[in-house]
Amino acid sequence: MTLSQTLLLGVMVVGSAPRAHAARKSDACTQPPPATGPKGGEWGYASVQADDLTRHFIIKVPTAYRPDTALPLVISIHGWRSCAEDQADDDRFDVLGDEENFISVWPDGRGDGPDEGEPGLPWNSWATQGSTTSPGPEGPTCIREQPFCYESCREARGGTCDPCDWSTCSNDVGYIEALLDALEKSFCIDLDMIYITGFSNGGIFSWQIGMSLASRFAAISPGGGQPLIGFLKEPDLTGGHTMPVLDVHGEVDTICPPWGGVSTNDTENLFSDCDGFLYTPVSTSTRLFANAHDCFGNDEPYSVPGPWDKHVTCYNHGKCPVGVTAEFVRCTWRGTAETQFGGHFWPELPTKLDGSRLVWWFFLRHPFVHPTTPVPLPESPGHKFYGTRSDITWMTQAEYRRAATRGLCPNSTVTPPPEAAQAEIKPAMV
Repeated sequence: MTLSQTLLLGVMVVGSAPRAHAARKSDACTQPPPATGPKGGEWGYASVQADDLTRHFIIKVPTAYRPDTALPLVISIHGWRSCAEDQADDDRFDVLGDEENFISVWPDGRGDGPDEGEPGLPWNSWATQGSTTSPGPEGPTCIREQPFCYESCREARGGTCDPCDWSTCSNDVGYIEALLDALEKSFCIDLDMIYITGFSNGGIFSWQIGMSLASRFAAISPGGGQPLIGFLKEPDLTGGHTMPVLDVHGEVDTICPPWGGVSTNDTENLFSDCDGFLYTPVSTSTRLFANAHDCFGNDEPYSVPGPWDKHVTCYNHGKCPVGVTAEFVRCTWRGTAETQFGGHFWPELPTKLDGSRLVWWFFLRHPFVHPTTPVPLPESPGHKFYGTRSDITWMTQAEYRRAATRGLCPNSTVTPPPEAAQAEIKPAMV
């Protein structure tokens, strides 16, 4: 039985019950299926134009997909110096999408940054408030100068970078909006069930989307990342829609510490350069989102179903007015020695796929709340929305790998894994 079916039957449900809704269909649902692009059960490799830049992404269409039946869409954002394929390898939404019948998309961040001693492997990243706009209202977002000056930031700042800059300055919020427009023209998508999640830099960017593009997403689930100090903003709730949030952090994550403050790295891993940044406590972030919905009060324990309840501790913030169904949840997870007992990793509850199942469980509880008045195009300080757009350009996997910035994952093979590997992976993760 899928999570969707158990929720409909009232099994595994805690707190407020999930709300039934009639799918609000994208334009593609009433058009002839495109001649190109992936069909049910297939992977796709593609690009779109946004702000005169070619931006790449990968997609997995579930096996049961039909071009006239609207399905949910989950967008998953990779971390700093990673790539779309690496994120797919971690979260395995391809497997879960087949189980639960939703479309999965992994965009690539822009790699216009330094090679950092690894020629030809510039670090992919996502522009967020604070990663490229320091100093902010509370001062600098780091305690030591960082060596990460991306070309787009150099151009935006007149040839130099701020000492705290560490990501691209590209218009990434605009890219996601352009990507949504292109996907909705090509696939039959339930516009009330579009979600975004991500890890690390991708988690910070998920918060950014919640603040800047709440009119297009039903809920967000950041993982291992939260706003930098001074750059937490209320979500734009113009018109009456909501922005539920589930934040999932490692209990002892020091790279993006859930308790906030200075990031440190006291372990020998790939994140040796991720220290000296200043982060907002996750509890402060969920509280501000709750307060924006007129939900006030203390954090209260929040129950999740088994088997995840053995691995996470969760809190929901505030009491909400009658009729407000959004939840503002923060969870910390406990891992094993392999994950530093809950360090800077995609959540393992006890597997990474189980971490993704918890995220999907939360998403299912929160379809989009329709605004009571028309919603104007939101404006986000520091971002302009895309001026150019395009349809999707499809390519082969080999063409995609030559064209997309690979970050530190040039040898990723998870999309799609060889058939032999598929047989090994699936039983281990179910």
